[in-house]
Amino acid sequence: MGDWIKVNGTDANGTVTEVTLTSVKVENWDKTTTMLPPYSLISGSFTNYRSMQVSNTRRIQRSYMIDADSVLPLTPEMLEEFRKIPFMDDFITRKLAQKAAGKVEDVNNSEGLPDGTIDTNLGLFRAYMKMWLDNNKFVDSNSTCFVSTLQQTGGGIPFQIYCFTSTSAWLPYEAMQDTIFEHLAAMLSRFRLYCFEQPSGRDTVIDGFLSPGGKVERVFGMPYPFFNRDASSPVGPENWPVEPKLQSQSSAPSQPAAGSGSKQQ
Repeated sequence: MGDWIKVNGTDANGTVTEVTLTSVKVENWDKTTTMLPPYSLISGSFTNYRSMQVSNTRRIQRSYMIDADSVLPLTPEMLEEFRKIPFMDDFITRKLAQKAAGKVEDVNNSEGLPDGTIDTNLGLFRAYMKMWLDNNKFVDSNSTCFVSTLQQTGGGIPFQIYCFTSTSAWLPYEAMQDTIFEHLAAMLSRFRLYCFEQPSGRDTVIDGFLSPGGKVERVFGMPYPFFNRDASSPVGPENWPVEPKLQSQSSAPSQPAAGSGSKQQ
């Protein structure tokens, strides 16, 4: 009673509210009720989440797709740029010192540095995300936590986060998971990386606008790898620049009607 179970091959996914000799009653998370014969829990398989609830932790295992074209070898200039990112100054300094000493320890670093490299922006981003997770109070420090890339697919390189939250409560867990991946998405551009997304109808319209010579400044929300806006760039249609031709027409002085007798200036 009270256990959260999920029974394979059925709709049962919720809390056990009643157990009798003839049935097991499960109140599902969508507020429906599933009645199961007790024998089905013995003859088949089911998952009991009680141990997870008792541990007060819950696993996050999710991937974010990275466009392979944005993975770049790092230059000394790029390393200096990335030093401004939190955690990166000390990491880059110590990795450069190890490299100068002839030690390349991108795995199981003897100084306790996270797995990652200073050879590519993706390897550096792996190290950053691991340090960010290690310093996040919502991530359980006593559980397994790592950042990795999985086998590349047609949709990009899966960038995987594997960690455990510091609570098993459903709503806080979802909020913590959201926070992690929102931060990941926001930091991609700082490392000159970008995610892979399928082309949309909007992409087709933009391509049709730019191909014959349309101005890129007139396009709102241009992807950052191709168009980095500065503070003076327009941010939306309300700030579009006025075309010179239209401006000259609106500012031209009105001409008097023929035969009015007015003196021409």
